[in-house]
Amino acid sequence: MDQRELEKRRAANKRKRQLQLRRRMQAAGGGALLLALILAGFLIFGNKDKEPASPGKSPQPTAAAAATPTPEPDNTLELLAAGDCLIHDRVYNNYETTDGNYDFSGVFDPVKDQIQEADLAVINQETVLTTDMDAVSSYPSFATPCQIGDAIAEAGFDVVLQASNHTMDKEADGVTETLDYWEQNHPEITVLGIHRNQQEADEITVLEKNGIRLALLNYTFGFNNRDSSTVPSYLADVYSRDKVQADVEKARAQADAVVVFYHVGKEYADAPTETIQAEFQYLADLGVEATIACHPHVIQDWETLSGENGTSTLTYYSLGNFLAGQREPETLLGAMARIVFERDEATGQVSIQESEMIPTVSHYDADFNNLSVYPLADYTEELAVDHGIHQQQEAAGTDFNLQYLKDRWKTITGETL
Repeated sequence: MDQRELEKRRAANKRKRQLQLRRRMQAAGGGALLLALILAGFLIFGNKDKEPASPGKSPQPTAAAAATPTPEPDNTLELLAAGDCLIHDRVYNNYETTDGNYDFSGVFDPVKDQIQEADLAVINQETVLTTDMDAVSSYPSFATPCQIGDAIAEAGFDVVLQASNHTMDKEADGVTETLDYWEQNHPEITVLGIHRNQQEADEITVLEKNGIRLALLNYTFGFNNRDSSTVPSYLADVYSRDKVQADVEKARAQADAVVVFYHVGKEYADAPTETIQAEFQYLADLGVEATIACHPHVIQDWETLSGENGTSTLTYYSLGNFLAGQREPETLLGAMARIVFERDEATGQVSIQESEMIPTVSHYDADFNNLSVYPLADYTEELAVDHGIHQQQEAAGTDFNLQYLKDRWKTITGETL
């Protein structure tokens, strides 16, 4: 699907959602609507003593005609952000083709509609990509087959996050090769977090949809077994308070709202540490509209933090894994952050009007075959029974089923599904 077709589909889906919302509102206010129609009928038919229209003049529009709905301006932007895409060798070995390449087609199919309905869909690509199939590698130093990028593009993602603890796994060459791949094969996709030079690194990425300008910033806490001070600063965006403050100030001058994607967290922890929590609060004090984090490989809770100047920052502490072949049951439950920004037509002010955290399941069959990601709402007990995690059950010590996923979601978020 090319970009024009994707935009048409998104516009159609948005109109459909708006119509559904209007219908719900009309159903909720059915009594008031009925009263209005009765009054309109009285005005039209009940006052028969009214003087008829003068000859030669067009009749005035009736109340019924005036009530004909007009198209509403599209003044919202829906952002959908997914967690980690992490492809180990035990997964990609099952996707090798006879010609020595790889084919990940269809891995995002169960969630594709939600991805394509969003105005901006974002995914965290945990590792650098390679076009050299002989260079493909897995933990602890990843070089992921570039064909996962083809699947990301085909699914409809608009933005790819590349700043992570694995960004420097293949040194500067890995960063350059990853940028080359995206630019040459999918130039329609915006890549955040890595750069070729300082000039590119100094630029703030601002994307505009429906008249709303979003500044998107992407940082990693650092790199695996590597002192970030030894890495050229332009290659990857490493978090520091000074850098973030400077970037947010520049972003604020160019955009209506600022969203920070932060690769940080204690792996496999159910909540952020006090030290990490302090950095989320710092971002709130800077006044960014939203912070979305990945890295722990498990979900953590979300909330709204108050900034020191009275601002509010929607904060997702960890979206967990989106697509992965990890062996621990808790790593199979992920999430998507959905945020709807709205522009006030009178003031031009942009604010967050809707937000939610949507549970997902990273699925694979026995021997890590048929990797895919499902919305938990569409996941079935039959799929859970067939999940390849049961091969790891003895080590995991967890009875993996649909109720396990729902119970874990409630434990972390407090929400009952």
